[in-house]
Amino acid sequence: MKIIPFEERYRQDFINFNTDWIIYNPNLMKLYVMGGGAKVVKLVGDYDSENVTFNHDIRVNAKGYEYFCYMKLRRQKAMASAG
Repeated sequence: MKIIPFEERYRQDFINFNTDWIIYNPNLMKLYVMGGGAKVVKLVGDYDSENVTFNHDIRVNAKGYEYFCYMKLRRQKAMASAG
């Protein structure tokens, strides 16, 4: 039995990932890669560095959701005071 280090197994899983359903045209839009997976994509991914932005903050998703909820509550408060 061959023992494969965790990093190599993760890299193999990433490389073998089926991307047939992903539609991304780098000529039309920038790609933002966020969270813990951003480091993996940066290390082993094939991308145009001019069109890709990495955010390595592992809490970025939670921060975005928190901001979304804040804005929703703020809008609800504004609507209640207007009506």
